[in-house]
Amino acid sequence: KKRQPLYAALADAEALEPSRALYEEGLTGMEQEFEQYMKAVKLLEDSGIPREVLKKEKAEEVEEQEEKGEEAEEPKESKD
Repeated sequence: KKRQPLYAALADAEALEPSRALYEEGLTGMEQEFEQYMKAVKLLEDSGIPREVLKKEKAEEVEEQEEKGEEAEEPKESKD
């Protein structure tokens, strides 16, 4: 849970990668997206944790949440 900001930064960096490319090609109007991308990349780099590790951890976390959700959806047996 303490890595949630890193997971968010990872998602931002991946989602905004096309915006970065467009900004670097000179497309106007992409400044805000580029700035957000750079902040996300800096946070990831400053953490020292490889992106692959964060991706794996996040995937495991999502899988655990899905399993908990499935358990909560299972009907309870009634005792008659």
